[in-house]
Amino acid sequence: TGVWRDFKTSKAPQYNYITEDMTIVAEYSAITYVVKFFYKANLTDTEYTLDQTREALYNTRILNVPSTPVKTGYTGTWKIYDEEKNLVDVTLTDPIMSDMDVYADYSINSYKVRFNFSLREKADSNITQNIVTEYVHVYNTKLEIPEDLTTDRLTVDGVECVGYDAKYYT
Repeated sequence: TGVWRDFKTSKAPQYNYITEDMTIVAEYSAITYVVKFFYKANLTDTEYTLDQTREALYNTRILNVPSTPVKTGYTGTWKIYDEEKNLVDVTLTDPIMSDMDVYADYSINSYKVRFNFSLREKADSNITQNIVTEYVHVYNTKLEIPEDLTTDRLTVDGVECVGYDAKYYT
């Protein structure tokens, strides 16, 4: 922002009665914007809590963007609300051009679960084949052995295996 001031007096100039030559200068100060970072204490909360604030001069980047608060089993990212009130991605490395409210948004983690098992002949318990199968498992949900691995008839590489026991191990 800027203001005019009289060079001699450092005060705002008086234009009503000019009785002598004047030097008027423009004096500017940088605009500082505030970026506020909010999160939900519990993911089921409807209200956000202020976590931290950062200041940035006009057209500069935020230094030391805070990490999203840790929520076990979730990955957090910073987002902003658009005009339709939807959370959308934000690039916090871009220059700041206004005050901003930024919100932590979390997505549940999923993991690959590997089922390692052996086919053993029922007659003599000899291992005939080791098989590894991977499935995607969502955090904090019940892990169940997939149905295709629990039947008496197991298909491996397109061949139906009958007369074998599937033994699971980790």
